Amino acid sequence: MPRVTKPRHGKPCAFDAHPSPEIHHLANSLKEIERNMINTVRSVRFTIVGLLLLCATAASFHVALAQQPPQRPDSLQALRQALVEAGAPALSPSQQDQLISLTDAFRAGQRQRAQTPNTTLPTARRAYDEAVVGGMGPIAQSQAIIIADQISSATKANLLAEADFKIKAVNVLKTNMDQVNLLLKRFGTAGFSGVLSRLVLGELGPGIDVASE
Repeated sequence: MPRVTKPRHGKPCAFDAHPSPEIHHLANSLKEIERNMINTVRSVRFTIVGLLLLCATAASFHVALAQQPPQRPDSLQALRQALVEAGAPALSPSQQDQLISLTDAFRAGQRQRAQTPNTTLPTARRAYDEAVVGGMGPIAQSQAIIIADQISSATKANLLAEADFKIKAVNVLKTNMDQVNLLLKRFGTAGFSGVLSRLVLGELGPGIDVASE
């Protein structure tokens, strides 16, 4: 039997043991909201975990990439292209190794010469400037001779090193005379020398033309 209570207004009212349809609908709505909130929390949690995994993967990739040694530029690219253009055979592995050793040695010599201090040249330049401003002609002329000698000496050293490199490089190519003959036929002597210059100097110097003679 349902419980009967006396309300404040004095009229008895009875509450049925079974909830009304409105209460039942409200309870279902609350449950649905709870389920949606749980699903949303799970979705956000999965998203955060995915982002963390993505960040960890990216960080690992960058660390691995930073640990890799930098790729060495192809110092023989100019010669390879010239051989292809001349229709000559490609470089053999042995030729490549020898030429790379030659280019490395040449560049090491260049760095050593560049790092060797030359106090004579800057001293002579200062003395030359002072003599010119002071109107001391004989002193200016003597310092000009010193400057020219220093520049000539440095130019001579660079040309001798370049000549030594090119002669050795040609000797490497002479192990396959087809390469030498076809390069000479396509580019001529000056052009062939210009191709060898590109191995160590990058850009061709003034007056060097790779075009066929």
